[in-house]
Amino acid sequence: MTLVKMNKISKIYNKGKKNQFKALNEIDFSVDEGDMIAIRGSSGAGKSTLLHIIGCMDTQTSGHYYFCGEYVKDMTQQQKAVIRNKKIGFVLQDFGLLEYQSVLDAVSLPLLFSNEIPVSKMKKHCLEYLAEVGLQGYATKTVNELSGGEKQRVAIARALVNNPSLILADEPTGALDEENAYNVMKLLQKLNENGKAVVIVTHDSDIANMCKTQITMKYGELKSADEK
Repeated sequence: MTLVKMNKISKIYNKGKKNQFKALNEIDFSVDEGDMIAIRGSSGAGKSTLLHIIGCMDTQTSGHYYFCGEYVKDMTQQQKAVIRNKKIGFVLQDFGLLEYQSVLDAVSLPLLFSNEIPVSKMKKHCLEYLAEVGLQGYATKTVNELSGGEKQRVAIARALVNNPSLILADEPTGALDEENAYNVMKLLQKLNENGKAVVIVTHDSDIANMCKTQITMKYGELKSADEK
């Protein structure tokens, strides 16, 4: 099944002004179930802009984007919010966690907006995902007690609690040392092997080499794709 289908996606910031900037130039891009794709490129290449449009956090200036066969531009903000909450899991470079929040509260946050799991069952559900990322026994710890690698694993558990079809990871290892970066990537590989589609934005060739497909971006365009 095709999750993401993009045709000639362009994004122009400050359109019509002196500081107009074209971040994406007629991008064709797709993600199927089982894909694990690395998008490489230098700063300013358009990687994060592309990820934000895929994640329904930004809208293209022109072109067509379909998520699971539905035309995203015709969706209401509420419909896009449902996709972000239930269909897509986000993993960020800076973890996106509140330092004095408990690990359990951090992981359970997406469930509070989905209303699909009763409050009485949320704790058990979150503990299962903490176990999946190797953090059994961490539920009562506060985020500021964790190492960088542990924080990223909490962020991945949070991304998984609503069982999304697609994981979008924006420089997920950028704040980690080499060992923790490798461990986080092995976890993302395991999730991919278990059926999750994964798209990773990175400038790190070692991280990109752990993905099935590598795509290079430059000046807002996709330049090449290499598959293993």
